[in-house]
Amino acid sequence: MSVRSSLAVAAVAAGLATVAFAAAPAAAGELESVQVQYQDLNLSHASGRATLDRRISSAARRLCGDYMPIELKWRELSRACQQEVIASTAPQRDALLSGQSYAALRVSRAAN
Repeated sequence: MSVRSSLAVAAVAAGLATVAFAAAPAAAGELESVQVQYQDLNLSHASGRATLDRRISSAARRLCGDYMPIELKWRELSRACQQEVIASTAPQRDALLSGQSYAALRVSRAAN
């Protein structure tokens, strides 16, 4: 394979990867809420609380999408959405840590 044809193949592959990656967050943005299970966690220990926080962050990424660092504008919008989603979940999280119980923690998209 010549250098020219190798570059052409690489350019096509990069274009397809960009299209495929751009479609994934759009599908994630269609979700309205995600349930986060926590019954297997001991929330009285720091490790259990840290695991809960990771699950909430993961749910926020599923709801808002996650973009490659090169897509600066979209990445910043995604991060802002994730921060809003995590902040909106704080009252439920705090209630769990104070002893209340839910079937599952519901993480929902903020109005954005």
